Amino acid sequence: MKIKTLQIHKRSVSGFSDIQDKYCYSGEKGVIAISDGATQGFKSEIWAEMLANNFVQNPEFEIEKFLIDLEKYAQDFSEIEFEPNPNPALRMLELRKIADGSYATFMGIEVREDTLRYVSSGDVCGFVKTTDGLQSFPFSNVEELDKDKGFLSTTRLLNHQVKPEQFRSGKLSIKENDKIILMTDAVARLTLRDNNIIDKILHLEDFESFKDYIISEWEAKRLEEDDITICVIEPNAKSEEQNIHPPKDFSFPKVETPIINFNNDFKDKNKEEKQQYERDIIVSDLQKKHKVSKKILGYATIILVLFILGIGYLLYSGKIQKRINIKEKAFIEKPQVKLEKNIDTIKTDTK
Repeated sequence: MKIKTLQIHKRSVSGFSDIQDKYCYSGEKGVIAISDGATQGFKSEIWAEMLANNFVQNPEFEIEKFLIDLEKYAQDFSEIEFEPNPNPALRMLELRKIADGSYATFMGIEVREDTLRYVSSGDVCGFVKTTDGLQSFPFSNVEELDKDKGFLSTTRLLNHQVKPEQFRSGKLSIKENDKIILMTDAVARLTLRDNNIIDKILHLEDFESFKDYIISEWEAKRLEEDDITICVIEPNAKSEEQNIHPPKDFSFPKVETPIINFNNDFKDKNKEEKQQYERDIIVSDLQKKHKVSKKILGYATIILVLFILGIGYLLYSGKIQKRINIKEKAFIEKPQVKLEKNIDTIKTDTK
C-alpha cells in the first residue's frame, strides 16, 4: 500500500506547528484516519490527534462500540493537565474554552482487498478515483457536506450526548488500480464542486508545487482559507510512505490586511457558534471596560462632592465671619454714638 499525505496550514496562523488537521495510518493494517480540529475549541489539535491515533491502534466500525471508545478518549483528554496561560485575561478565555470542550471532525477507513469500510462524523470527505471517474463518500455534493455538523465534542461525549445517528458509515467496492483520497473540508468542498481538480492533486509530488497550487486557489477565491490535508492511498501499489509538508524554516509572507475566511461552518465552520463566541468576547471586553469606567466615575463623583462641600464650607464660614465682624463693628460704634449724644446734651444744658 502506497500512502502520500499533503499538508499545509492556513496563512492566518504563525506556522505549520499550529495546524489543526491530524492524520495517522498503518500500512500493515490498511487503516487510515484523518481528523480536523476546530479552532474555537480548547486544544482541538490535540483532540484531533488523539482521535486519529487511537482509531488506527484500535479500529472500530460498529457505531455503538465506536461511541464507547470515543467516550473513553474524551475522558483521557479531560484528564490531561495543561499548563495554564500566564496571561490573566487570556486565562479567563481559556477557562471558558475548557468548559465548552474540544471539537473535531473525523473519518477512519480500512482497506481490505476489494473492499473499503469507513466511519465518519462531520464534514471530512473521501473519494475513490477509478478509471471511469470519481466517486465520493459519504457525501455526494457540497450541500450534503455543509449540512453535516457532526463535530465530536469532548464535553458532549463525556455527558453521553453524542448519538449514533450523528455518524455515517458504509462499505464500498474498489478495484485493483483505484486510488482513495481523504480530504478535510475546504479542499473536499472544492473537489465536490469541480471534480477535474483531482487529477491536478494526484500529480503533486513536492511541497513547492503543492504550495503554489493551494495559494493559487486561495487567491482565486475558489478555495477557502483553511488548513489543508489530503491523504492519497493506492491499495495495490508497492509499499511506500510519502509526506509532503512545509519544511521547518517555511513561513508565509506577512499580509497587511486580514485574510477572508469563506468557510460557513464551525471551525470557521459553524457560523452561528463562531459569531456567538466572538460576541461573547466583545461583551466580556465591554463589561470589563464598563466596570473600569464605573469605578472612575465613582471616584470622580466623590472628589466632586468633596470639592463642592469644601467650597460650601469655605463660603459658609466666610459669611459667618462677616456677620461676626459686622456685629462687632456695630457693637463698638453704637456706644460711641450714644456717648457723643450725651456729651452734646450736657453741653446744651450747661449753656
